[in-house]
Amino acid sequence: MASALKKHTGGAAEDSENVLQGMDHVLKGHMLPTPHGKSYFISNDVKEVCDIVMETIRRPDQAFPHRSEVGRKVLKKLFGKQVGVSGVSQKRCYCVTVILNDATNALITAFPTVK
Repeated sequence: MASALKKHTGGAAEDSENVLQGMDHVLKGHMLPTPHGKSYFISNDVKEVCDIVMETIRRPDQAFPHRSEVGRKVLKKLFGKQVGVSGVSQKRCYCVTVILNDATNALITAFPTVK
């Protein structure tokens, strides 16, 4: 899966092996089928999901420290179209939340959110 991701993420500085490993986690945990209660991306296209996550990393609307995990930062981006479904409420998600390691910028996770 990592080689397919490298092809689709554009080779930018952010696209380190750490981001690719984190992206693998995102694709396995937040694309259908997902465990009950997990938010998921509505697209089944790996490239599209990678592009949405990378767009959030490159141009977030909000960036702030994680409120409970020291050493992590949270990035959020609002999209003009539905990108996912909330796992708990089943509401439409137009926002993506990305959590990065603050020191290395390694991708920890990314998932669709309601806001």
